[in-house]
Amino acid sequence: MQLTKEQIKYIDDYLIKSGIKHCDIRFEMIDQLASQLENEDNFNLDEEYLKKEIGTSSKLKKVEWQESIFINKKYKRLLFNEIKQFFSSLKFSLLFVFLYIVEFYLFKKLSSSLFLKINIVLIIIPVVIPLIIIIKNGIDYGLSKWKSRNLDYALHYSLFSFVILNGIFQFLRPNGFYNLNPNILPVVLIFLIPIHFLFSFCGTKIYIKTYKEYSNLFNEQKKINAT
Repeated sequence: MQLTKEQIKYIDDYLIKSGIKHCDIRFEMIDQLASQLENEDNFNLDEEYLKKEIGTSSKLKKVEWQESIFINKKYKRLLFNEIKQFFSSLKFSLLFVFLYIVEFYLFKKLSSSLFLKINIVLIIIPVVIPLIIIIKNGIDYGLSKWKSRNLDYALHYSLFSFVILNGIFQFLRPNGFYNLNPNILPVVLIFLIPIHFLFSFCGTKIYIKTYKEYSNLFNEQKKINAT
């Protein structure tokens, strides 16, 4: 038997009450339960039934934790697959080399202070697109209500290199990354910026795909909650 919208909402409400905050994980659980119920004509869909079939709050939170580990591994794999695909394209491989040439050219032609300022901007630029999507997501769906673990990890890997760079900045405190020896700093930046763009580009591609996919899921949930 196919679950009605009212039944799906009832199960979803039970999962929310049980502490399952991420709607993609809830929908996965609902889909699994719906598959189990395909051949059942008579069942009493109440809280006791759901506790028996999909578990109590403590069990469900453990399932959510395990699912989160699986999703994290999935997006880590997706990121490195995107990087492999990037270098399988001659056009993108040449673009990557071109970034190194541009960095070296800027270093040679500009003053050290201007070179540093430009590189600060280059570090920030790849973060802009994910942040725009986050704001749009918040406006369209509400950040607190429509949480997605897939989107969380897709965002994490789109900002992966930015987070790593900031980790380096923090590690080098109190002197700071930008107070490195002026002979060393340009070399570090020339090396890091193209890699930063590579990881950000591949991660943002994954995030945009995930956002489009889970926007459909959010829309489905809005329809269900509207019943």
